[in-house]
Amino acid sequence: MKSFLLATLGGMLVSTLYAAGVTGQWTRSTQLLDGRTRETSLYLTADGDLLTGYMSSDGDNSPVLHGKITGNSISFEIIRDDFGKERKTEYTADVTDDELLLHRTGGNGRSFTDRLKRVSSAPPKPLPPAAAKISLPAAQDVPYNHLAAKPPMGWNSWNKFQSQVSDKLVREVADAMAANGMKDAGYVYVNIDDTWEGTRDEQGNIRTNSKFPDMKALADYIHSKGLKLGIYSSPGPRTCAGYEGSFQHEEQD
Repeated sequence: MKSFLLATLGGMLVSTLYAAGVTGQWTRSTQLLDGRTRETSLYLTADGDLLTGYMSSDGDNSPVLHGKITGNSISFEIIRDDFGKERKTEYTADVTDDELLLHRTGGNGRSFTDRLKRVSSAPPKPLPPAAAKISLPAAQDVPYNHLAAKPPMGWNSWNKFQSQVSDKLVREVADAMAANGMKDAGYVYVNIDDTWEGTRDEQGNIRTNSKFPDMKALADYIHSKGLKLGIYSSPGPRTCAGYEGSFQHEEQD
């Protein structure tokens, strides 16, 4: 009985020690290609083997759900809004005194690990209130304008190159499409997806980042090949990859 009590008390003490070590702010900083820095922070509070708090990134704050502490590891879930649907992500993490290795699995089945550094050991402030919902006018019928009478055909950068797309790469793709028969078969669109966006100037005009030094020159080159150029934007304040979106700049963009 004495050994059992000692073992139980020892386990409770270890759990409490690890729990106390988890409480605080843990942050990861990422340098984006447009020069901005994106911070992802975990604000955690431990109570025995229970874990609460929230994750913050780009002004979006999501509560930690079903948080647990097991030795020097933690687990929890985050549920985000995905265009009206719930998207659940499960996280696990290994914790040391000054570092938190955060593991997750993406929707494509790939595993990711982010390294967060301890910023503070103080209990975090409460979860900030959610931002007000964006109010949009009711949808109206739009008369048919005879555009896209047949399916648009072409190439899009995201599935293959994602954030690695660049001026040089797009020119090479245009060269290939013009030479290998794709253009003649009707594949005439060269579409640049996310991560071309930079900051806005004083008048609110969106600028490209360093990967695309002259979008007008690139467009002229694409047109010289008998092809058409398209670029992506987002209806929200940020794109899917966290770059500048077109919210409140729709007509200007």
